[in-house]
Amino acid sequence: GKLAGYLLLGVEAGVDFDSEAMAALDQAQCVVSMSAFCNDKIKAYSDVLLPIAPFSETSGTFVNAEGRWQSFEGVVQPPEETRPAWKVLRVLGNLFECEGFDYVTSREVRDEVRNLVAGSMPSNDMPWRCPASLMAGAKGIEGIPGRSMYAVDALVRRADSLQRVVKITQAIRINQNVATHAGLSEGEQARAIQNDLELTLPVMIDERVPDDAVIVPANLTPGSCSGEVTLSRV
Repeated sequence: GKLAGYLLLGVEAGVDFDSEAMAALDQAQCVVSMSAFCNDKIKAYSDVLLPIAPFSETSGTFVNAEGRWQSFEGVVQPPEETRPAWKVLRVLGNLFECEGFDYVTSREVRDEVRNLVAGSMPSNDMPWRCPASLMAGAKGIEGIPGRSMYAVDALVRRADSLQRVVKITQAIRINQNVATHAGLSEGEQARAIQNDLELTLPVMIDERVPDDAVIVPANLTPGSCSGEVTLSRV
């Protein structure tokens, strides 16, 4: 069902979420955004903005896919009244008189979580198996949003030098079978249309892309996810 309110932590919904998620935010009674950055899009869907420090300005711990815990300290102090996210959450818990929000340092949070998952081990098992064939009625070319490693969070998205690198390498990636069927060749400009979104980029032949699929840059198709894509020559 629909939720009356949302608490967003460290995300930019207009970039990180699909259009359906954005529609849910628009229909919510209250949206609270905890973010290290602010722009007009964030203001548009947020009722309350709470500034938080990026990871470089706070202590914390990352846990990678291998299950390795990597703790770090902030390299600089947060500006003005900005606080680390865990401190903001702790104060919110205190204001709502919730139990268990008595932490003084991020190490206390880390140690408690570590004790709770001490018996858990990382696993590569996949409980859901991919179908061997397409669903009945499936047609057209399926769009796969390709996200650059320089677009995974708000911090790297604001690095102009990294975004210039991404712009140089942006392309419509398809395998040779799809290219032949669409009458496209390596390096020529092609148009990709998905719903009401349209972009024009050079074609890159990539045999790692499956048949009946196309990889398009996610940063150029905001709010879009998977779905049928139409390809044509320019």
